[in-house]
Amino acid sequence: MKRLSSALVALALGLSACAGRTTATTAPPQPSMTSPPEAATPTAPMLESGTVEIPGAEGLTLRGTWTAPAEAPAAAVLLLHMYARSRSDWQAFTARLTSAGYASLAIDLRGDGETGGEENWELAREDVRAAYQWLAARPEVDSARIAVLGASIGANLSLWLGAQESGLGAVLLLSPGFDYFRVQIEGLVEAYGERPLFLAAAEDDPYSAETVRGLAEAAAGPADLIVYPQGGHGTGMFDTTPDLADRILAFLGTYL
Repeated sequence: MKRLSSALVALALGLSACAGRTTATTAPPQPSMTSPPEAATPTAPMLESGTVEIPGAEGLTLRGTWTAPAEAPAAAVLLLHMYARSRSDWQAFTARLTSAGYASLAIDLRGDGETGGEENWELAREDVRAAYQWLAARPEVDSARIAVLGASIGANLSLWLGAQESGLGAVLLLSPGFDYFRVQIEGLVEAYGERPLFLAAAEDDPYSAETVRGLAEAAAGPADLIVYPQGGHGTGMFDTTPDLADRILAFLGTYL
């Protein structure tokens, strides 16, 4: 009995002591969330596909359509339209490029489309160079794998760009002319050197047919020459010669 009494006294003292203080409640630990390391800041922000603005020559802003690749870095194609047309001419072919894994940039040349401004083919050359440099700086693009594809006056500007920019991987020309609006291309294929060249025209566009044959003869590197019996001019050949898009993609797959 004496032991029991002592135990009861000790219990009573313990309860009395507990009644005099507040016990802090600690929340159960939450699962830890490990934040992924921050990615290195790219040289330019990653862009979704859509309309872009690019600084051109003498303060003109070029409007273009940028199509990002599904996987980066990827090969890319700069697209230059015909006289008095716009970048929308490339819309259907751009979809083919995207499906094949290429990035692309189609611009409105100065004086046309949403770019506006005054027509000036001297300044247009520098605009085209600015568009190429914008494309080469994209983190989504492999700068060593860029081609330029132009139609009509856009083809002449494309060959001019190829002669100026040694890093350009390939040049593709639809219906060029030796002299369109004083954008002359005689001698430029020699300056372009041994890089691959794609040339397409139609016999019912005789000036362009003569031009592509002359360029192919002067080419120092591989030249894929196509002269259709009928087909029209520039990007119009996509509608009249259904295999043209496939042949361009095959060329890009080989050389880019």
